[in-house]
Amino acid sequence: MLTSVRQATHGLLTSALNMSAAPVAAAVNKMVPQPDATSDIPVVLVHGCFASPLHMMAGVHAMRSAGWSNVSTHGYVAQIGDIESLSLALSAHVRDVADRTGRGCHVVGWSLGGLLGRWSAEMQGLGASGEIVSLSTLSTPHKGTPVARLSRLAGPFASQVMHDMIPGSPALTSLAATTGSPVAYNTVGSVHDCVVTDASASIDGHPHMTLSGVSHLGIVTSTKAWKHLTTVLAS
Repeated sequence: MLTSVRQATHGLLTSALNMSAAPVAAAVNKMVPQPDATSDIPVVLVHGCFASPLHMMAGVHAMRSAGWSNVSTHGYVAQIGDIESLSLALSAHVRDVADRTGRGCHVVGWSLGGLLGRWSAEMQGLGASGEIVSLSTLSTPHKGTPVARLSRLAGPFASQVMHDMIPGSPALTSLAATTGSPVAYNTVGSVHDCVVTDASASIDGHPHMTLSGVSHLGIVTSTKAWKHLTTVLAS
């Protein structure tokens, strides 16, 4: 019963969150003078824990300015759910975009958003199906973050998704065990990120860019980070 209530509540809050951000994203799309299209491959941007789609507006601006014609944001409520359940709505979003456009998507996730994208690609099959062709992450705790251990102080009131980001958690262990994915991974981290270390922001065996002078919150608006991602995705 409690699980059903949580799922229903999360569905309503997620819908409201995405609806509230949609007009802002549309306004940004109209304001940004778009050059000749770099690619018609759709791009889905996913925010971090306890944030909202509005935090990804710098990314919308950067992608549109670089020539991507189909850019959307996905929102979720981190307090209700775990990585697996939260990624279900993202998978539905990506499938909808892929069905409408007939193209696989580039997914770009900041912090927890990158883990949701990775779970959708690897554990829910969107990588194998070609619905996710690449995943780029900004300060995503692929190897966990010690900050998540603070959730234990909240006892039974702690968000499950925070437990999932503790180093060595079952969720992270499951993701680390996946191999042979056709998804192209690109990661970005910062040596001055006090929430997610640069080492944790990387995925072994995949391209990684290290920034300096950028915080965990600052990386999502970093001109260098978005310039790097737009260049990588266009290559």
